[in-house]
Amino acid sequence: INSDGTTKNISLKVGNDTRRLSVKIPKGILPGKKIKIRGSKIGIGGNLYIRVNIENSTKYKLDGLNLTTQVKLLPWEAAFGTEVLVDTISGKIKVKIPKGIESGQKIRVPNKGYRDMNGNEGVLYIEMAIVNPSRLTNEEKKLYKKLKDISTYNPRE
Repeated sequence: INSDGTTKNISLKVGNDTRRLSVKIPKGILPGKKIKIRGSKIGIGGNLYIRVNIENSTKYKLDGLNLTTQVKLLPWEAAFGTEVLVDTISGKIKVKIPKGIESGQKIRVPNKGYRDMNGNEGVLYIEMAIVNPSRLTNEEKKLYKKLKDISTYNPRE
């Protein structure tokens, strides 16, 4: 997902020939829109229309002009709150995570979504995913054990 535009190389079979052309993808084009290529440019009668499809990246999911990304938090970061740097399609931003946030909850950041060709900009939703460390030191294990022993909270009730 890139709101700055790009250039894509495509191959096109015309009769027995394969034509390669470079197609400029305009800044802010939306899925389903068409790009017109003059037939004379590639040696065919008529014009060629290419329908744009924007694939979700590993970082972002596009929904209209809105983007959703995910931030992984450690349990104590979620419990006490923290500040994290979040990648947006226009650079990094610092986001304050409130204390007590839970997995699946989202923070809404206006005007950091996808920007269309008319300058309209969507919202960036940052979805929280609380993860446990894959390795614990002996001290961390003791603290987790102590927390287990003294905690009265039961998330299943």
